[in-house]
Amino acid sequence: MSAPTSSERRAREPQHENGSFQTSDCRKPAAHSLFILLCAMAISSLPTVSLGEDGHDGHHGVGHDSWHERIYSTRVRKDTKTSCCNLSDCRPTQSRMVNDHYEVKVDGAWLQVPKEAIQNVAAPDGGAHVCAPAQIGAAKGKIYCVVLPPET
Repeated sequence: MSAPTSSERRAREPQHENGSFQTSDCRKPAAHSLFILLCAMAISSLPTVSLGEDGHDGHHGVGHDSWHERIYSTRVRKDTKTSCCNLSDCRPTQSRMVNDHYEVKVDGAWLQVPKEAIQNVAAPDGGAHVCAPAQIGAAKGKIYCVVLPPET
């Protein structure tokens, strides 16, 4: 059996009312694929926000750029009256209440928040943010400032 000719293939394709031939669906770009791509691009351009227990782990420098101008650059430490952050110390994180104190995730580990580190402001995203050095050597366990979510 020989391969069908182009006129035989065309005869099998459905015709529009105006007599023109309709091409098969596999040749048309899917509109929903374009919509999904545009949605994914829009979501990826949103600023980083604190997402709760399955969100940020407070890794040094991660998310700092998104919030530096809006909140980090204006925070002042209560104990030293100096800035809470340099250009990478602050970042979104998670927080929780444990017995009589707060804890935040700093570089993936839960640390107790000193009372003097708590800032009495809410972040624009309603999430938790921590300003702390990279948790290496003598800096391990240090926290400069913490912004807690309003509900905590």
